[in-house]
Amino acid sequence: MEAAWCLCGIANSTPHRASIENGQRAQEVFERFDTLGCRSGKAIAKWLLGDCARLRGRSKEAKQHYEQARHLGQMAGHYTVAQSSIALLGLCALNDGDIDRAEQRFLQFKQEIDATKASHFATSLAELGLLAVAAHRRDFTTFDKLVAELQAPVATSNNILAPTFAMVLDDIIHICRANEDDRRAEIIRELLELVGPTNTFFE
Repeated sequence: MEAAWCLCGIANSTPHRASIENGQRAQEVFERFDTLGCRSGKAIAKWLLGDCARLRGRSKEAKQHYEQARHLGQMAGHYTVAQSSIALLGLCALNDGDIDRAEQRFLQFKQEIDATKASHFATSLAELGLLAVAAHRRDFTTFDKLVAELQAPVATSNNILAPTFAMVLDDIIHICRANEDDRRAEIIRELLELVGPTNTFFE
């Protein structure tokens, strides 16, 4: 069991998260936990497989993994994975250009974490998702309001949500730059720096 968790940690913190090698590593993690009958481990592995697929532009595959991660997380009582998978499905919707669907996902995520009194990191992830929606819509009033209200923009590198924070922030930076909005891109870049070493996995 310990070896499986160690391999899982490597897959979650790798500097090449979207690589084919890391996808293979995440699949190995899933298979090990499946053999061990560890639902919590399987949920995290599916979450990581979703990240690998999403970062390689395979939205349909990513959504399947995130849906499975959500189901397994619920069964295992691992609510961080179960709930954050909703936010990651929101990111897939953003990547697909379905902004309304993305907003629905992020609002659903926020509703669930509010109901379960989840960590402030989870609350901030919901706010970052809605920030990405505002950036896509060029809704600068909402964007600036959400930036000002972020409860916890800093996620420590040993927090399971830290790599997800970094992914969302990186997406927002790209959106801002595409809109030629260098000022807001710089604000988000400063937040990304605060997240820590997990922001090094982008290729």
